[in-house]
Amino acid sequence: MIKKVETQQDLHIFNSIWMKAWEEKGFEYEFTAGDSYLIYQDEAAAGTVQFAAYEPESAEDMHRVFQFCGLKKIKDNLERIFIIDKFAVKKEYRSSQILDLMMYCVFDYAERNRKSYSIALIDPLFYRLLRFQYHFNIEQAGKRAIYKGADVIPIIIDTHYFLSCKEQYAWYNHIASSLQSQQQTVASY
Repeated sequence: MIKKVETQQDLHIFNSIWMKAWEEKGFEYEFTAGDSYLIYQDEAAAGTVQFAAYEPESAEDMHRVFQFCGLKKIKDNLERIFIIDKFAVKKEYRSSQILDLMMYCVFDYAERNRKSYSIALIDPLFYRLLRFQYHFNIEQAGKRAIYKGADVIPIIIDTHYFLSCKEQYAWYNHIASSLQSQQQTVASY
């Protein structure tokens, strides 16, 4: 289940998950505004993800690692770019299918908000996992660097391309079908 953070209780759960994950990785805390989501597995909050509009003038910290705004595809699509942040999973759920739900959330957000690209600064091992597990267009935009106390890689995901051929991704279709079944069950009560 994917739930948008809307209450103080949701926000408390959201912050407790990503802050614990950041602590484990050695990242400094960074509070940002955006659309925040809790990802549930087995009725327990297991992960978080946050999406924010990309505004080059307010992305100074991010630009210390890589100047995303210098890329033509970013410059040409500024209103269609979003930042992925607070992508975190509780330790006890990291070997589960929670990542499929989280990646579904990324693409669903892009589709609902008509976004063409997402950008992020992510852990190098996580970057490798995404590339080898999902096989969608994820590109390393710049060199590995230190950011907020840990190694990161700047990435760009072509969400528009993925969404144009999403029927080819079995994991995505499985999650979409599962979430649709859950919604129909809830709606029938």
